[in-house]
Amino acid sequence: MTHIPQTSRPQIEPDWNDQEYLPVYSHKDMAITDNSIAWISDHKHVRSWGYPNTPKASCLENVVGIYPNSDSFAILNKRGGVLTWGNSSTGGDSGSYKDEIRRGVTVVQTISSAIAVLKKNGTVLSWGTMIKGQTQEKQERKLEGVHSLYSNNIDTFLAIEENGRLYIWGTKTERAVGYIAPSSVQQVYGNLLYFALLQSEGYMTFVDIYPNPELDRVTRCIHMDIQLSDLVQVCKTTGAFAFLKRDGNVTTWGDTRYGAIDPRDEIQQRLVQVQCLRSTNRAFTALKMDGTAVVWGDTEYGGDPLVASENYGISNISSTTRAFALIRSDGSVYNWGDKRYGGNCPNIETTRRFSKLCASPIAFLGIEITGGLFIWGGDVPQGMGFPPPATNVVDIWSNRTMFILAHSDSQITKWSLDFLSRGPLPVIRGHLDSDEVGRKNNQIEELKSEIDEVRRNSRCVLSVTIAVLVVLISILIISAFISIYGYSKINALLEDTWI
Repeated sequence: MTHIPQTSRPQIEPDWNDQEYLPVYSHKDMAITDNSIAWISDHKHVRSWGYPNTPKASCLENVVGIYPNSDSFAILNKRGGVLTWGNSSTGGDSGSYKDEIRRGVTVVQTISSAIAVLKKNGTVLSWGTMIKGQTQEKQERKLEGVHSLYSNNIDTFLAIEENGRLYIWGTKTERAVGYIAPSSVQQVYGNLLYFALLQSEGYMTFVDIYPNPELDRVTRCIHMDIQLSDLVQVCKTTGAFAFLKRDGNVTTWGDTRYGAIDPRDEIQQRLVQVQCLRSTNRAFTALKMDGTAVVWGDTEYGGDPLVASENYGISNISSTTRAFALIRSDGSVYNWGDKRYGGNCPNIETTRRFSKLCASPIAFLGIEITGGLFIWGGDVPQGMGFPPPATNVVDIWSNRTMFILAHSDSQITKWSLDFLSRGPLPVIRGHLDSDEVGRKNNQIEELKSEIDEVRRNSRCVLSVTIAVLVVLISILIISAFISIYGYSKINALLEDTWI
């Protein structure tokens, strides 16, 4: 069994836009929220744009990981300390947990509106906006005796407790969902509807995130014949997973309306010799070794199987939440799916030739062979071209509102998608590798700290000096009194007073 029949789950049609539920971008040393970016430099310092409350440079050193959500960042340093900044309602302010997360943290996980950490002692701390009863509110939550911590990077955390209990919580649900042997879990993957727990011996346990009264249980353990060492890629839609193995075969699981395939389907027989997978929210595309593609899923989300028969010599494929685009070996581009999300743009399929493609949740950016940039989707479904940047583009990142371009001279430029339909594209420039600037900032911060330390020490010295002067003056007064009246008279006076 590798799919769930359509009748087993009510159709889920949330009133949010699908791109809201794509995970925010985080890759190696770069992280992007909806409104800001942050990156780790070569010297393990964090640089960021976008938030006025970014911690001072001296607090952003020796960083080993950076974790974004929709509007906040968390960083983990070598000592196991966690520091957060950004929107307080999405976890930018760790509240009363600030002292507890200064040391001993081993795992950091995020969802769109909250942050959670796992400490060495098995304690999980989470803060941000989560569900409480039937409402969402800003809160803090603590769990004890936790073995491991995961999230779907969207709206739900998963804790595997030492006793094997599976517990989920987040913005939409909070409940225990079954038991599992903690030591058997090798990896966990999540989408909007399910968690997939890869276990030893080729088994996979799937957990329903949302309660489904039509099913008698929320967890299902299935022998998928998948080993962690055999997995090349795990691709997911809103409600299905596709697992690419080293032998080039693909296995799917989930809801058929979101791209899961019945094992008896003809498409399943064609999923061999696959080199990579791409997905929208309800469709998949597999790029095969011979340069052809296999497409399946919801046609409104790019799952049109006829596309495969029209394209050969494919070198790369990208996807937004509702559209796909591919580059052929001659640099030409073919795109399909929802026009509002970068599909079916006629202006790129004739004379333009591209060397690279990148996708945001709503738009594509292509680098032409001439070096120029072409962006289509979102507010400009017909596309908009721009002259070549001053220096070569070596990497591209994106989120819902912008593309981030890294250049060969270490510059970084931000191309905002919000203004694509309103004239020239605004570009904000900066430096990706600003270690020299960072060192100077650190020196300034250290100098300020030294000045503050000198001031504190000066106040301490002044207090001690005053106390010593008071003592010396008291001694002088007593000495003067003795010299005037004599010791015997003073002693007699004291004895009379005592009596």
